[in-house]
Amino acid sequence: MSHRKAHWLGLCCALLVIFTCAASTTSSTASPGAIELSSANYSVSPRAGAVTITVNRLGSASGIVTASYGTANGSAIAGTDYTATFGTLTWPDGDSTPRTFVVPVAPGGAGGGSFAVSLLSVIGATFAAPLNATVYQRRRRRLRGLGLFELVPDELDRVSAGVHQRIVGTEQAHPLGSAHELLGQ
Repeated sequence: MSHRKAHWLGLCCALLVIFTCAASTTSSTASPGAIELSSANYSVSPRAGAVTITVNRLGSASGIVTASYGTANGSAIAGTDYTATFGTLTWPDGDSTPRTFVVPVAPGGAGGGSFAVSLLSVIGATFAAPLNATVYQRRRRRLRGLGLFELVPDELDRVSAGVHQRIVGTEQAHPLGSAHELLGQ
């Protein structure tokens, strides 16, 4: 083989290596996708027994993703108002189906507290917002002559004539006056 042919063959091999490396680098830098909680706020009745939290995989579904989660006390206390919960969720390559986990709450309690759920770590993706959420335990109250209502915590702090209450899932102005008057407070 002549010197000139060997030079061209070496140059072609070098270009082939460069293009192959560039192509593999381009495909490996694709976005890994992101993991988020489906909401920044959840609400649960003390009678429900548990709250289900949904975690979404956004963007690219390429690669295996593992995310860990956990709970933390707020005004609700683990072991009394809810069960401390920690775990791991996994998405196989190509899967972007939402995952869920369940946090048990104390059945039959008075409710009215809140606690946090958080995504703690992720491997194979990034975090998106929200990665922290607050779970509100609805407070059960019997209003004089009106029956049993479930109120989200802090609603009593926003009271005025024509109070807005969450009455079993619907918001409406109460024609009888403030919640403090109705509750005898």
